[in-house]
Amino acid sequence: MQNDIKERIIAAFSRFKEQEEDIEEYKPSPKTSDSFDKAVALCLTTDLSPEEFVELQYLNKPENVKWYPNMLLNTRTKFEKVETRKVALADYPPSEIVNLQKKYLSDAIHRRQLKPLAALLDDSIALQPWFRIVITDTPVPDVIAKYKNSANNGMFPTLYEYLVKNKYDVSRLV
Repeated sequence: MQNDIKERIIAAFSRFKEQEEDIEEYKPSPKTSDSFDKAVALCLTTDLSPEEFVELQYLNKPENVKWYPNMLLNTRTKFEKVETRKVALADYPPSEIVNLQKKYLSDAIHRRQLKPLAALLDDSIALQPWFRIVITDTPVPDVIAKYKNSANNGMFPTLYEYLVKNKYDVSRLV
């Protein structure tokens, strides 16, 4: 189980690292293994998924500082599942949030060789419930049924307005 959590933490960390430094693929060095092992232990003390844990640590890192594995060990981060993420995400432009969600989905499809529907239904991928529901061209009943009750988690007014403005079918969220 801890190996699975470590792999998920590394994958989530890598997505942020690749985005931040605009690199094709981040590969951790053996020197960073200890940081990832300690991150697993810290993650297990929270009620967060490994992806949520990494996202919170990333959102709480100092500005203009490169993202390194030892930053996953920040114990000053408040690991509160929904409210902290809403506040942290609200600090970002909605377009960046949607683009990050698209990157997560694309990475899962390509790296893990998943079909799009399988990726949307996979809880180990750090996709917001609202994104899983609105990203498809047509409604997907299995996705809506699974995520509809939690679709408003991570949603805030400017994000909702952005989705409407950019013609995402937000009627699926109600």
